[in-house]
Amino acid sequence: MNIRVKLHYRNVWNVCVIGMNEDQLFRTSLIGSILGILVLYFIAMNIPATDVNVGDVGGIGGNWITGSFAASVVKMKGEVKDFHEHRNGHYFFNLEHDTGKETGEGMEEIRVVIWQQDVEELRLSGVKVDEIRDGAVVEITGAIEMYKGKPELIPLRSQVRIIEPPHRRN
Repeated sequence: MNIRVKLHYRNVWNVCVIGMNEDQLFRTSLIGSILGILVLYFIAMNIPATDVNVGDVGGIGGNWITGSFAASVVKMKGEVKDFHEHRNGHYFFNLEHDTGKETGEGMEEIRVVIWQQDVEELRLSGVKVDEIRDGAVVEITGAIEMYKGKPELIPLRSQVRIIEPPHRRN
């Protein structure tokens, strides 16, 4: 079966016959779509992250939409505080700057949300998610998003690294 396609070029309609049957066209489209998704995935995974201290994020002055960290990938290191595991498996905690010093005008902490599906992916990739508790030092690569007027760090998938478990902290 040949497929006829009408093309409109310079006010002239032309009929173009493509010598593929529907099954061949479907397979070609499917392969092209999968390859495109894979290319986008590898490009997204290689976006460089900017090393940022928790206090640096607050220095934007509350204008998160036009701030220098909006829609960018950042890497933050800090101590887990106020950890809470939701009954649905989501993790919520504050990430404090690992120096523990006040940062002046900047924030001392930022809220971190790890969704349940990301917790499971971390577990499957070998991260000991049970060590993400109060007192642990972690490094998180993610995006800063606004929720109810406050910034949150949302980790990219599998981009949470435990530097020091909570039981080793003094």
